Amino acid sequence: MKVILACDGRDLPAFLDVAGRTVAMEGAEVVLAHVIDESFPEAWRQVASHHWPGRHADTREAPRVQEAARRSAKEVLDEALALTSQWPAAIRRPVELEGNPERELVRLALEERADLIVVGQHRLELGPHALGRCARFVIDHAPCPVLLVRDEVIRAEAAALLGSRLNKTDGQPDRSPGR
Repeated sequence: MKVILACDGRDLPAFLDVAGRTVAMEGAEVVLAHVIDESFPEAWRQVASHHWPGRHADTREAPRVQEAARRSAKEVLDEALALTSQWPAAIRRPVELEGNPERELVRLALEERADLIVVGQHRLELGPHALGRCARFVIDHAPCPVLLVRDEVIRAEAAALLGSRLNKTDGQPDRSPGR
């Protein structure tokens, strides 16, 4: 089995812990993928030109910003390799990509003929807007099953929401009028 883990660096230990407990990793090929978002340099240029008008920081600083993004990607992937070192996977390998994160993850899954993609959910809201654009795109376009890993804060929020709607005596949803 080939599993792609989308390691974006946000709460990486918790993300990998849940993924490792949820997916049978024994003998699997695990691809730890991090995508350097191509939109970041443009966003940085806009901020730089707004805060430092006339300094042309965008052209002078662009190589430093790109190098910082590469260093950050390497740190995320090194941490992911360390956190997964005890997994019974046959192969663990990091992959650093550049471009649009959601499209690069789907492209990687196609190229690698992945059996599963694991992505995280970081938005705190619940309901129809709970998924970010990357997770939503991967879920909608992936050529294989996608596992969505929710972080602990979101899971606690969901438990609290469901807990408030359960009848405490029998565990069944409260179906009384007005609810």
